[in-house]
Amino acid sequence: MTQKQKISIVLLLALCIQILQGYTNIHAASSSDRLVIWYASVKDTGLITEFGSIYDHGKILYAMIDGETAYCLNYAKSANNGQNMVSSNTPITSLTSEQKKYLEYCMYYGFHATNTSEPSESQKNKYIATQAMVWIIEKEVFNTSAANSAAKKLCASASSSSESYNYYLALKEKMLTALEVKRPSFSVSAKTNAETFELKWSKENSRYEVTLSDTNKVLSNYTVSVDGYKVSRSEDKLTFYTKNTLTGTSDVTLTARNGIVKVTGNCVFWSLPGGNSRYQEFISTVPDSESVFAYLKLKTNPIGYGEIVKKDSSTGNVLGGAVYGIYKDKGCTSVVEKLTTDQKGYAKSSHLNVGTYYVKEIKAPANYVLSSTVYTLTVKADEVTTLTVKDKGQKGRLTIYKKGQVLTGWDGMNFMYETGNLPGAEFRVTAGENIYRADGTKKYPKGDIVAKRLVTGVDGSVTLENLELGTYSVAEIKSPDGYKINANEKLVTISYKGQTVEFSAASTSITNARQKAKVKIVKQDSENEKPLAGAEFGFYAASAIKNNSVR
Repeated sequence: MTQKQKISIVLLLALCIQILQGYTNIHAASSSDRLVIWYASVKDTGLITEFGSIYDHGKILYAMIDGETAYCLNYAKSANNGQNMVSSNTPITSLTSEQKKYLEYCMYYGFHATNTSEPSESQKNKYIATQAMVWIIEKEVFNTSAANSAAKKLCASASSSSESYNYYLALKEKMLTALEVKRPSFSVSAKTNAETFELKWSKENSRYEVTLSDTNKVLSNYTVSVDGYKVSRSEDKLTFYTKNTLTGTSDVTLTARNGIVKVTGNCVFWSLPGGNSRYQEFISTVPDSESVFAYLKLKTNPIGYGEIVKKDSSTGNVLGGAVYGIYKDKGCTSVVEKLTTDQKGYAKSSHLNVGTYYVKEIKAPANYVLSSTVYTLTVKADEVTTLTVKDKGQKGRLTIYKKGQVLTGWDGMNFMYETGNLPGAEFRVTAGENIYRADGTKKYPKGDIVAKRLVTGVDGSVTLENLELGTYSVAEIKSPDGYKINANEKLVTISYKGQTVEFSAASTSITNARQKAKVKIVKQDSENEKPLAGAEFGFYAASAIKNNSVR
């Protein structure tokens, strides 16, 4: 038997899978052609028990049909060199839809050549790896431990078993990646179903931005295309950003790279005329393919601004130094920004996303009472929303206490006294210094009368309300009956007690000395008015002795 005859009867096992773009049925350049074969292996493969083989297959051959590499589809069927083969889009061999799909991807990613001369050793090594994958698919052990074991035995027949087996492993990895293609978790396969992500203004970066995390961890397999936005990557995260407010939504297209495609076409199958299934069927041609896409949408959340004008509730004058918080929630727990009014009583927010916010005072200006009012701030696109907010100045309360000795009883020899409160005393209050309102405007120059006549009540006190903070002078202008007037003026300072106190209270106590009576009795002779010694007198109250004080 000649070498050529030996080659013609060797069991040739070869298969092809590769992928291009666009779906069409694949047709061979010719409807028929003759089979050309060479040895691919440098030694016999031995038993491939993973395929259920009971004999040594021998060497693997390298086949060409119609100017392209062709692979044996059937393990353990023979073929003859030079035999005429006819092409078809459908195989004679019974294959499941899954097997057909695997074969298409194998032919796309596997070894493919169009040279009609004898192949190089490296080409043969890659051919053997691809042929091993075809048989693994035909024997339905793809992606199993048996598959790798069988491939290792088949690749061992190559001139470089390591090159051949490594090519097989790479082919398997490419196929699995494409067959089980995953898109980034924030994207979808259909543009019409794409989720819209909203970019919000970042005060820190002065731009609109959104960061998306890919939980599928396949982002590195995709390129990104979008108009109007810039993109940055960090591991499994994409950040889209822009400084411009863009109207409408923008489409983002992610395109798979690293050779990941979707096979859309068919391979070409070659068999003997008449479809004789006793002989080897071949598979060839790189099928059509298309890129794998993923989609999402973007839009910018329009921004606006809020501004505060701070005023005194009484005078309407503007106030600086007030601190307000802008909050997301009505309970004012989630602060977005803090604003401090300037000397013109004005404060403006930075960029705020359109929506409803709540504004509450955090710190009142000096000499003012903190307001508990919560204001609603509605931010509209490209507009400034103004809130006019007011505070009340802290007021003073001055109480004057009048005290003196009051009669409490008689012990048979002496009157008894103790300090008590005195009603009926009259006072005048004047400005002890220049008195200013909380907003800093002058209300009383020093010495001006604040209250002309204040009279202590039955409890011996009198209170002056709604005073501005400052120092006041208290002078008694009339004492109660039976008491000496106190000529000493008292200075009383009403100080700011902090922003949570509505009234700052101060007081002073003024004591009066009681008027004391002296009784002198002169005993005289009725005729000559000479003083007489030794007379004794009784001293009696002509009426009840009392005072009008309150102890």
